[in-house]
Amino acid sequence: MHLCLRSLNTARKRSVVLGKPFEEVHRWLDEFAGKPPYGMRHRKLRHHLAGIEQARKLWGVPVIERLLAVLRVLGAMGLYFA
Repeated sequence: MHLCLRSLNTARKRSVVLGKPFEEVHRWLDEFAGKPPYGMRHRKLRHHLAGIEQARKLWGVPVIERLLAVLRVLGAMGLYFA
């Protein structure tokens, strides 16, 4: 699936589950996606518990937005289906 189409599908899932897509968190998590030298290996940089905590601290996010970050990471791992 094309990366832009995948992002739209992911945003729709977040909107359904959380009420809005939280694009700024999504863009931050995927900041290095497709960029050398990481490509799709960008996930090792922020798609883990420490990355979720860093996102929470950056945005001062409440519990529901922390849930978003968890869902984003699980979705990237193929473990979240909405």
